[in-house]
Amino acid sequence: MGGWIMLNLVTHYQQWLAQKIPADVLSPLRSDAMEAFAATGFPTHKTENWRYLRLTGLREQAFEVMPPSYLDEAVLAPLLLADCYHIVCLNGFLMPKYSQLPHGVTLNNLRSQLTDPAIQALIHQSDLSSSLVALNTALFQEGLVIDVKDKLDKPIQCLFLTDDLGAHCTSQQRHVLRLNVDAAAIIIAEHISLTEQVFFTNSVWHIELAERANGTYYQLLTDNAKAIHIDHCLLNQQARSVYHAYGFLNGGALVRTDLQQAFLGEHASCTVKALTLASGQQQVDQHVLVRHCVPQCESKQCFKGLSTNQARLILNAKVIVDQQAQKTAAQQQLQHLLLSPKAEIYSKPELEIYANDVKCAHGATIGQLSDAALFYLKSRGIDDARAVLINAFMQELLDLLKWPDLKARISSLFSVDA
Repeated sequence: MGGWIMLNLVTHYQQWLAQKIPADVLSPLRSDAMEAFAATGFPTHKTENWRYLRLTGLREQAFEVMPPSYLDEAVLAPLLLADCYHIVCLNGFLMPKYSQLPHGVTLNNLRSQLTDPAIQALIHQSDLSSSLVALNTALFQEGLVIDVKDKLDKPIQCLFLTDDLGAHCTSQQRHVLRLNVDAAAIIIAEHISLTEQVFFTNSVWHIELAERANGTYYQLLTDNAKAIHIDHCLLNQQARSVYHAYGFLNGGALVRTDLQQAFLGEHASCTVKALTLASGQQQVDQHVLVRHCVPQCESKQCFKGLSTNQARLILNAKVIVDQQAQKTAAQQQLQHLLLSPKAEIYSKPELEIYANDVKCAHGATIGQLSDAALFYLKSRGIDDARAVLINAFMQELLDLLKWPDLKARISSLFSVDA
């Protein structure tokens, strides 16, 4: 039965490519990508990097093309952060009316940039051995190309909204973010559901930092409890560039994030920090691969995760130090809390080192709240001792949110009943 369903799903997406994707310069690559997807289908528990996930919701429904829609300004207004530039997308489609950017930043729809050799080169980097990346490569039409040429005075908030018209549909998005030499930008990418129905987002980001560029990227995934969200990011850094990635994941039935970073120039640094709360029967799977290809670069990873009810939280964080990457500094810190007897956490830090002059360390903990700490607080009249300890565990990363209204909104989503 499972094979029959998968065969029909593959046929469904093959027909989508043949009938709904117009021919373009990427048509040969799209055909190769669909062939790669058809050969494997969606991942199963036998797929090593996906073996802890139950993909029933993804494997048993043929999602349709997500349609454009109308955005109610009254709905949008409370979601826009003050003192920010804005990019707004609804059901995967750019809404130019609500997107305002300064001089020094250009914004284009990806469809209009496909003849650009640089854009084509990025898309051809797609790893077609990953079935979800292959599916995106075959079917994407919409996407953003953001080019930053200066140091921006305010962050750019990218709002990705899905409404009721997007129910039982999929958005296959492909985005490009490029920071030129000496440019600096803060990007706040926030995914919000305006519907309670199931939908499937499958996005791929290409992020390129030129020499001495400075980028900070906030990823806020707060989709509804039925949503399926797959996010793949390819990050390349040139010499003396600085990148900070901060993730806050709380929402969706199935969430998978995959960051693949590479140092391509010396004296660059990359910091990745994430806070995740998995609850209900939610599944959250985070994969990070940082590759030190050149000498004298620094990477730091800090992950904090909480799993409650019957949720499943997975983290695989890996650092590879190539033989020529001497004077590398790499740190990993993975901390997780189990808050319920039936909750699950799978945590795997990895260091793969081929150089001999490096400073690398990692540590991982999975535990429960300390009975001694709970007793101590309760004995001093603190009735909500459990909530106090949980909030203290999360606070370090919540403090990375520098905007009061955004911090209040995200903090409320990370509240855990005592």
